Amino acid sequence: MVQTMDVLGYINAEGGPLVVIDRALVPLWKGIGGEDYDRVCTIFNNNSELKGAEIGIGGGKRIVWEMKGAETADVLRHSQSHMCIV
Repeated sequence: MVQTMDVLGYINAEGGPLVVIDRALVPLWKGIGGEDYDRVCTIFNNNSELKGAEIGIGGGKRIVWEMKGAETADVLRHSQSHMCIV
């Protein structure tokens, strides 16, 4: 059985890492001006082959993804509790 996914939208990036974080924790992410951004960049700068990683932000684990430049990724809902970024 093939399960369909709902298209939620897309993410455009001009470079720099993407952060996948729970909506309630978004205020903790300070973007390029915060120390968490520097930590994320250091992770990818130390391993240029790395595509993604897990870091701690706001007392929990969050996913970061490096698209290596200007790119667009689709955001799809797999279920009420799961989504995909492609």
